[in-house]
Amino acid sequence: MSSRSSEVPRAQLTVLPYLRREGEQVQLVGSECKACGFHTFPPTTVCPSCMCLDLAPLPLSPVGKLYSFTTIRYNKAETYGGYVDFPENVRVFGHLHGFSAETPPWCDMPVATMPGPPAADGPAVGVEFAFVSVGGA
Repeated sequence: MSSRSSEVPRAQLTVLPYLRREGEQVQLVGSECKACGFHTFPPTTVCPSCMCLDLAPLPLSPVGKLYSFTTIRYNKAETYGGYVDFPENVRVFGHLHGFSAETPPWCDMPVATMPGPPAADGPAVGVEFAFVSVGGA
C-alpha cells in the first residue's frame, strides 16, 4: 500500500461564509488565490485555476453590472434572476428584486447587493441576498 495519500495536501471541503451582514447591509464575499490571483464566488478552499490551497477572503464591491437575466414565471407570478459582473472579475447569479413587466431589468444596468426578501408563507425558501437597481437606473 502506498503512502502517497499522506504526502498530498488535502483541502477540507466545506461551505465557507459568502455573506457579511452589518445592520441592514450585506456584502458578498468570494475568494482570492494568493498564488495565482484568481477570484471566485462562492468562496472555496481550493483555487479552481491552479489548485492551490492558499486562499484569502475577497469582499466584493457593493455594486455590479447586470450581465444577463431571465424571467421566471410560476402560475401568474413573475420574478427575475440574473448574472451580475463585479469589478473583482467575479460573476454571481441571484434574484433581481423590484422589477416587473412594466419596469423590467436590462443588461449592463448597475445593480446593488441587498438583503434578500423574507420567505413567503408555505414551502418557499427565503434568499439571503438579491440585486436591485441602483439609483432608479
